[in-house]
Amino acid sequence: MLDRLGRFWIPVQRTWRLNERQYGALTGRSKRRTRIEAGPELYEQWRRSLHGCPSPLPEDRLALLRADPRYASLPGEGVPAVETFAVVIARVLPYWSDLLAPPSLAVPPCC
Repeated sequence: MLDRLGRFWIPVQRTWRLNERQYGALTGRSKRRTRIEAGPELYEQWRRSLHGCPSPLPEDRLALLRADPRYASLPGEGVPAVETFAVVIARVLPYWSDLLAPPSLAVPPCC
């Protein structure tokens, strides 16, 4: 993408902290179908509330993800079975504060 944009000199940084949110049992399902099946209120709670989340990813599917070499260096158990929005924020904030944010926007340590 950087080559296409003529910005090939911009360094690429990779980190697990910027991975997509783990939606557990909803992984791989379409948003439209999930919203219809769960109803709009529950769907919005899963997607937008700080602490709402769907059921965790089943153990067999989670084991396959955790066996992926791309995730071998993750701390703890590696790929979580499901994440709330609050967990995602806690995962991303250290990377934002340490590497991306200008000093004037750095986030102070949280509770």
